[in-house]
Amino acid sequence: MLKKAVSVEQLRLMPNRVLFAEQTNATSKLRNLLYELKKENDNRPMKMLIVGAGGSFPSALLVKQILARECKTPEIEVVTPQTAIKMLRQSFFNPINEPFYNVVIAISYSGKTPDIQSVYEVCKAKNIQFILVTKAIISDVEEMYSNYNSIFSNIISYHNENDDTGNERGMISMASTLSPIVIFDNLGSNCKTGNQKYFEKGKEFVETLDIVALAEHIKINPIINVFYEWDTMPTAFDIESKFTEAGIANVILHEKKNFSHGRYVSLYTLKSGLNINLRRLISFVDILNELNEHQNTIYKTPYDEKLEVFLDYISAKNNTPYIKIGTDTYMSSQWNIEAMLIIPYLLVAIGEELGIDISKPLQPFPEEVKELYNYRGKF
Repeated sequence: MLKKAVSVEQLRLMPNRVLFAEQTNATSKLRNLLYELKKENDNRPMKMLIVGAGGSFPSALLVKQILARECKTPEIEVVTPQTAIKMLRQSFFNPINEPFYNVVIAISYSGKTPDIQSVYEVCKAKNIQFILVTKAIISDVEEMYSNYNSIFSNIISYHNENDDTGNERGMISMASTLSPIVIFDNLGSNCKTGNQKYFEKGKEFVETLDIVALAEHIKINPIINVFYEWDTMPTAFDIESKFTEAGIANVILHEKKNFSHGRYVSLYTLKSGLNINLRRLISFVDILNELNEHQNTIYKTPYDEKLEVFLDYISAKNNTPYIKIGTDTYMSSQWNIEAMLIIPYLLVAIGEELGIDISKPLQPFPEEVKELYNYRGKF
């Protein structure tokens, strides 16, 4: 066990950090900005581009689902900064010279990520509305993101002056992935109490797993297969991001139905350390039993049931650990929040068993990669 590991401390502070973020006015400020944009667009469905890098990309994927519901628009794309810049620089034939996107929303924990600043510069040059969602103090970043928009502000900060936990440290995003998600999710409802309970549920779920066996299998075969669908995509990419950046395993993502078009071959020919099935179940109440009402769950589709039978079989055949993550929560955004609260506990537990501080997987940190991360030229 790594008692002094940075990751253990970051994990301990994660629930409080998310709660502090929720206790700010970030959600109400965001709601007002979106209302302004909606009015400016004559209440028509808006075209949005959500941008996130590293651990913020899974956040962006879930934000898309939330905004599609809250803003009632299907025209939302999610990309990383490099792709965003390419897309924003494309010239579309438009006789009235209107921007192709009504707004670009960038998610950045520090607010100072060079890649995000590059996206802002392109938006400014193209006169596309830009909003930054960050934990940074507004006064620390407002010069980097001067407000050229018609909206009253272009920076949403969930910095809480009462937060005594400091900033998140290390390679792996924990609270910095979850905090912006809950800020957006609270546009629909206030879930502060519920979210805190889900942290405990996530911890309890991981405690039921045989972490020693999981760690041993991943050490021998550092490949993790994750099976997902559109609803569960944010969690799938969060798993991919965290395990890859921790250097524990390479993660292969399989969209569920697309998996049947030949991707199953890899489970027969390649050794894996872990298979994870992200399950969406449907719940119903047995109305026939009025005296003893009880909850039941069924598979979302017949294909989901057939896939699960296959994954049970192939995992047992290959002696590969198999984890099923998911609940019968109806809203996909809430499902992902509950599932994504599990992942940091799982990652830190496996890291500890392997003797890896997942927040500092490279010690000493290689100087040559700092130049790549801090790069400010063209890309």
